Amino acid sequence: MKTATQLNSLITAFDDLFYGGLDSFMEDFFSPSTNAVRQMYPISFPPCNVYIDEETKDLKLEFAIAGIPKEQISMDLDGDYLYLSIEKPKEEEEEEGRFTLVQKGIKRASTEQKFYIPSSKYETSGSSAIIKDGILTVEIPAKKEMAKKRLKISAS
Repeated sequence: MKTATQLNSLITAFDDLFYGGLDSFMEDFFSPSTNAVRQMYPISFPPCNVYIDEETKDLKLEFAIAGIPKEQISMDLDGDYLYLSIEKPKEEEEEEGRFTLVQKGIKRASTEQKFYIPSSKYETSGSSAIIKDGILTVEIPAKKEMAKKRLKISAS
């Protein structure tokens, strides 16, 4: 039989684990300072929207790249993949006069994203890219479907 002291210590351990511990875990997990959710499901940079034209099936990708000069952006179509690379030069810590940076929320890092663009469905040689108002728009036309041809079956 358990003594009262042992029973109390078990109850305390249970309470710490499932009440204090669980609350603490949930607070830490969803806290903006730990960003546990963002580490598991990283937000793509730069943010991207992907559209497919309902009629023509053309593909359009939009990237939010405000503040990034086009000289730092490169795009390559290699095989069935579109690669978007942003090369940000290393920045020196700048003095802001009497202000001190206490939270850095603007990402200034090199990055690369890869998108699957099947060459069997898209005519990558007809692709275009344009930057306007901080949005990089890439358009890739769909291949025109060949007309279906019915085969005549003959008996031998």
